[in-house]
Amino acid sequence: MGLHCSQYPKILLFFICVTVTIIFQCNAVTDPGNMAVLQAFYKNIDNKELVGSWSGTDACGVWKGIQCQSVFVTGISMQSMGLSGKLPANFNQLGSLTTISLQKNNLYGSLPSLSGLSNLQVAYLNDNQFDGIPSDFFKDLTDLRGIYLNNNPLNKSSGWTLSNDLLGSTQLANLSLYNTSLVGAIPPFLGSLGSLQVLSLPYNYLEGTIPSSLNGTSLQVFIANSQQGKSLLGGTLDVLGSINTLTQVWLHSNNFSGEIPNALSKASGLKELLLNNNQLTGTVPQSVASLGSLANFTVDDNLLDGPIPVVGEGVYFTYQGNYFCSSKAGDKCTPEVSALLVFLRGVGYPSAIVKSWLGNDPCSGWAGVSCIDRHVSVVNLAKRSLSGYIDPAIGNLSSLTILKLNDNRLTGTIPKTLTGLKALKTLDVSNNNLNGPTPSFGPGVGFITAGNPNINNVAPASSPGGGSSSGDSGSPSGSGVNRNGESTPKKKSSSGVIIGIVVGCVVALIAAFVIVFVYKRKKKPKFIRVPTELQAAGQVTINGAGSGEAGSSLVGSNGSVVYPLWVLQKATDNFNSTNLLGKGGFGSVYEGNLEDGSKVAVKKNGS
Repeated sequence: MGLHCSQYPKILLFFICVTVTIIFQCNAVTDPGNMAVLQAFYKNIDNKELVGSWSGTDACGVWKGIQCQSVFVTGISMQSMGLSGKLPANFNQLGSLTTISLQKNNLYGSLPSLSGLSNLQVAYLNDNQFDGIPSDFFKDLTDLRGIYLNNNPLNKSSGWTLSNDLLGSTQLANLSLYNTSLVGAIPPFLGSLGSLQVLSLPYNYLEGTIPSSLNGTSLQVFIANSQQGKSLLGGTLDVLGSINTLTQVWLHSNNFSGEIPNALSKASGLKELLLNNNQLTGTVPQSVASLGSLANFTVDDNLLDGPIPVVGEGVYFTYQGNYFCSSKAGDKCTPEVSALLVFLRGVGYPSAIVKSWLGNDPCSGWAGVSCIDRHVSVVNLAKRSLSGYIDPAIGNLSSLTILKLNDNRLTGTIPKTLTGLKALKTLDVSNNNLNGPTPSFGPGVGFITAGNPNINNVAPASSPGGGSSSGDSGSPSGSGVNRNGESTPKKKSSSGVIIGIVVGCVVALIAAFVIVFVYKRKKKPKFIRVPTELQAAGQVTINGAGSGEAGSSLVGSNGSVVYPLWVLQKATDNFNSTNLLGKGGFGSVYEGNLEDGSKVAVKKNGS
């Protein structure tokens, strides 16, 4: 069949188009500006045989590793080729470049500036030998999504800091600067990058704290472990508790302190939480350890206490080198240990005390803790530089007789729970910065509050042998402070009133002296002699009649009543010097109170 005449123009047009295309391809050229950059790059490559011959005027689709769109270079992909050489200084003239993949080679020299590459989305420059980075490296990278500079000795001798030019990269999702000689603090401006999901900064020389600007961000991966400088990353981990999108947290081998935030349990996708080798204190939140997503959880070598939490099946969990009350996960602390640890939290977990309070028995040599009958009787943490507050949990130590917290930096109020301690005899909180009204204690409690300028004492109605005492309120002479803490006006006085007050005071003192003298004559305590040989045998002898603790006494051959030593230790608060009545060649005499209410004096020979 012949062709119709009307078809000739179409066939002719087809052949013309094919011919023009062939001619264009045979004479195709890459943008001259782009070619100049590529030729400079090729010239600087030491082992050119790895990329072949870059010749001619067209690099697009011809030269190894070069991708183009039209006549402009859009990608360079030469990863893991073993290339050695430098990148040209005019690298940022590849204005259409979107992807750089030069990772895992042996490229060296300074990184070129990427300034102005507004189309660049991803730059893989990691695992090379680049030793410098220009100050405008991150400038005007408006479309940047990810940049990887890991394992390059950038400015190794002096280090470098991140420029806030990155604020222009509003779509940046991944910033990986592993082992790149970064110095200084983690820049707060990173919290303004709303698209940031991965922040990888380990093995650098960073110091300071986690910036609060990361609070509430969409960060998923936060890696900043193993800083190399003298001053590591530190401070608390509180900010992490507000980032619910976290899936991976590596902060081990730093100097972080404070508690593991319980709010981390809100990060329902958290898979890895590596916090070992820090200075973290407090208990490990069970809510965090129980996260169903958790696969790797390490807290080794911290100052953690309390019980070891129970983790889910299959979770890699390490916790050695801490101060837990038990060695088995899930075991609870004793009530007294729990009370002391809650108290310790209130005063900021001082490391010296944390390191002493090890195990589940506070009577096993814990610093500042003394016991009678395996129960805590004395807590003496005076002059320990404690700060914080007195937690009401201290009131759960039912056998506590002496609590000394004087000469610290405590704030807040004195908890009312202490008034429920039936055995309490001494409470010394002097020389702190406590405030508010003081609770009222019954007779016999030595309550000392002097040196707390902001405290408002409320003295008991009657407290012989105890009561409250405080320092000078600082009020002008003749003025005072009422029970509400309000200043009262200065009142006028006369010589007659003053004389009357003086005379009244003298009469009252004489009367009080007479009453005390008569009372002591009538209430002279029985004496209990403590021979040295019986101390060694674990029991002592009471000379003379007297009732004692039922079931605890024995009758000796001389008719005297024999008690175990621990009974008299309890009665005299372990022969505490505060109960010492007198000392001489005959020995020492201590005042004591037996369980049946008998008031006795114990004579201890040879001391």
